Amino acid sequence: MLGNDKQAEAGGPATEVFFSYSSIAPVKQQAIVVNPGTIRDVYVWTTDVSNSTGASGFTLAIEYEDDYMTLFAQSGDVNGIGETAWLGSTGRSASCVPEQGTPEPGRIVGLCTTLNDPPPFGATGDGKLGHFRINAQNFLHPPSPITFIPFEQGILGTKIVDTPVDPEDIQEIPITLVNASVVFLGCADNSSPGQKGTGDGIVDLPNDILGVVLRFGWTTANPAWHGAFDINHDGVVDLPNDILGTILQFQNQCLQT
Repeated sequence: MLGNDKQAEAGGPATEVFFSYSSIAPVKQQAIVVNPGTIRDVYVWTTDVSNSTGASGFTLAIEYEDDYMTLFAQSGDVNGIGETAWLGSTGRSASCVPEQGTPEPGRIVGLCTTLNDPPPFGATGDGKLGHFRINAQNFLHPPSPITFIPFEQGILGTKIVDTPVDPEDIQEIPITLVNASVVFLGCADNSSPGQKGTGDGIVDLPNDILGVVLRFGWTTANPAWHGAFDINHDGVVDLPNDILGTILQFQNQCLQT
């Protein structure tokens, strides 16, 4: 399978599979910001499934660097990381199977399928495929990739399959896999309404984003320095780490459970 960039250059398939913060809309996220020692919910979406018979099943296979974080299904969810709502939205009976046995380090997988023959045909359009959680290690470190394992013959990978009229004629739907990086930043909930750097529970515009913008270029030598606005703890409030890092955390609740 072509890599994402080569697929785009070659006019690859319009159907995408990607990560998102949102559980209700397919908002693509290629930089997933986490705060050390916290948990972040991440959703997997697909968009523009437009084949004539729709989707009858999918497999998700995701790999990551387990030295920095752990990916896991929500506790007690019998579906594992897969979700059935979109897959069963046309009235087909949908079910998911969580990963069996002991997961391989740095990998998480899920399998969802529909059981009955058409009619009805399968799901089309945009749909949520899965949900997992990232548990970040309690220290700062460089960005780390989180990637979909592509499907290849005989190897478990990420794919969506169509709804065959003939059960022996099931076909893979062409997709573009959009990977992401997990960016580890100190919590950007830096300021109370009094601008004292104490935090009010959520990253917002008037306190946190404007607060760090107004401190652009400050260093520890500034008499009014407050380390809460230096979210990567390098001694200077800069654009790529602190200002953009705060913007990327807009509306993030830093005390996640």
